[in-house]
Amino acid sequence: MELLLILVLLVAGTLLGARGPAGSGVLSGGPARSEQWSSPVASLYVALVNVRNAELQAHWARYNIQSALNLGFVVAVFAASSSNPDSFVAQHKVYFAAAGLLLAAVWLWFTVESKVVLTNRWDRHIRQFEQMHKAALPYDLFTRVADEEKNRWFGAMTLVQRLFPIVFIVAWVVYLRTLM
Repeated sequence: MELLLILVLLVAGTLLGARGPAGSGVLSGGPARSEQWSSPVASLYVALVNVRNAELQAHWARYNIQSALNLGFVVAVFAASSSNPDSFVAQHKVYFAAAGLLLAAVWLWFTVESKVVLTNRWDRHIRQFEQMHKAALPYDLFTRVADEEKNRWFGAMTLVQRLFPIVFIVAWVVYLRTLM
């Protein structure tokens, strides 16, 4: 049973880790910068974007950790309660289901809050910087992204990113209702 749990966690971590944009940062890495990025304003812009990208990496790390924790908790609770009805987990299903519901709600809160910090803090600051120093920068990426985001009905967060925590919340609620 432990081998199955380890295998599920490894597969989930691999799949979820591949989705996170760890190296997708604007201006990070890549080819050598040309003269258009050598001005002090452009260097400061690159630094701001790199800080924002570090926040984005932290966002995806938290998301992946929460998804692995939730998936592991689900597998552990259902495996332990179904394999041995006399186990501690089986005897306290309601408490474990409530803890799973709380864990999934924390996952959703972390997802929403960290994306709000990214969008409302760093992306806004970078957009303002782009608008203040339009002449010194070769392009205005974050201003264009903000214009595109205004036309999306679900904001700056993808449906899938919110859907996974919500699915876990619904699953725990349904499980709790069956236990009562």
